[in-house]
Formats: sequence, C-alpha cells, structure tokens
Amino acid sequence: MSRQRGFTIIEMLVVISIITLLISILLPSLGKSRETARRSICASNMRQAAIGIITIADQNQGTLPSGRRNIVGGYAYEHCIWVSDKWHDDVKAAAGGSDALFECVNFVGGFGYQNQYGWVIGYNYLGNHPRMNQLGYFKSPVKMHDDPGSVLYTDLNNFTPNGWSFVAHTSDGALNVGGGPRYYNTSTFGTKPPANRSQGGNVGLLDTSVNFKPIGLMKEYDTAESPGAYPCFW
Repeated sequence: MSRQRGFTIIEMLVVISIITLLISILLPSLGKSRETARRSICASNMRQAAIGIITIADQNQGTLPSGRRNIVGGYAYEHCIWVSDKWHDDVKAAAGGSDALFECVNFVGGFGYQNQYGWVIGYNYLGNHPRMNQLGYFKSPVKMHDDPGSVLYTDLNNFTPNGWSFVAHTSDGALNVGGGPRYYNTSTFGTKPPANRSQGGNVGLLDTSVNFKPIGLMKEYDTAESPGAYPCFW
C-alpha cells in the first residue's frame, strides 16, 4: 500500500518564499496601476471644472470667474489654492458636478473645506488673477479668448519654505509624511516637491485640455501676493 507523501519543512519554506517574492513583485505594480487610475480621474475632474469655468465666462462677456478669495476686512488676498464662495458655487453649478470636482482624488478628506475666506480646494485655480499679473509671476488668463495654452488649473505641488509641502502624485498616491488629516507634511519642513517624491501633476489649460506633466519639466512659480510665501511647480 502506497503512503501519501506530505510537504517537508524545507519544501514549505520554499513555497512561502516564492509566494512572498511574487507578492513583493506584484504589489508595486498594483500600486502603480491604482495611481495611474487616480491621475485619470483627477484629470477628468479638472476638465469638467474647466468646462464649467468657460461656461461662466461665456455668460459674462468672456471674463473668467475671479480667482480672488472672499473680501474680508475690505480686502481679498490672492492665493491660488483658495477661491471665493461665489466661485465655488457658480462653477459647481455650471459644471453640473459636486465638490469632488475641486478635490484631487488623492486628497479625499483633506481639502474642499470652507471658512471666512472662501474654499480651500485641492488644486490651484490660476484664472482671472489681475493682481498676480501685475506682479509678473505668471500670465493669468483673464478672458476666455486669451492664449488657449494659458495654464488655468493645476494639481498641487505647493510648498511654503520651512513649513509644509503638498504633493498630489507620487508613484503611489499623495505624499503623506508624518500623518495629519490634511496632507500638510510638516515633517518635511517645507522642502520642495521634487525632493518629496513628486512625479508631477495634471495641468489644465484654457482650452480645457488636461495633461499629466512630469515634475522634471515643471517650473517654480509664486501663487500668492507675498513673494516666496506659497510657491508651486507646474
């Protein structure tokens, strides 16, 4: 009568080693696939929001909705990660969407919040910032018939020196170093996104096209009235 032979300890260890090796090979690929899908969703949201922005401009003699925050104390500070309540409500209605349009899919639960200055969105809105044009940091499109290649909307690759660093897209999602609910990454001490694993970000143009731009091809710009306070790469 034949006896059924079982696995030896060595054979079991070999099988476990092979399974472990396969997992170590497959997990990065799965993470990369998920991030690729997130970038596509992010680009779709940006495109839909841009269409809403252009729709508003078309109804307002071609003028894009203002990028200024709420007026508080008689003044609205320019800061491209912030938008006014009016901008938020009008673009949301024109785009036929939801607040998800204003929050990178990698930043869910981290942005899209409101206070007296308006809404902090998970992107930079670069349209109709006349004050920023005066300072010469970048060419903000003001009219819908401006250069169609003007940058209108970008993912966050923002930082403030010695403070925080926002990175929307690393190889496996948003940078989230040191915890915290809003991805401020203060433990990076405000180092620039290229040093924090940023792979780039989606850049939306005035013609409503959106493309992912590698971080190595991006340049650094100021995105607030205070020079050097809140730089960003796009």
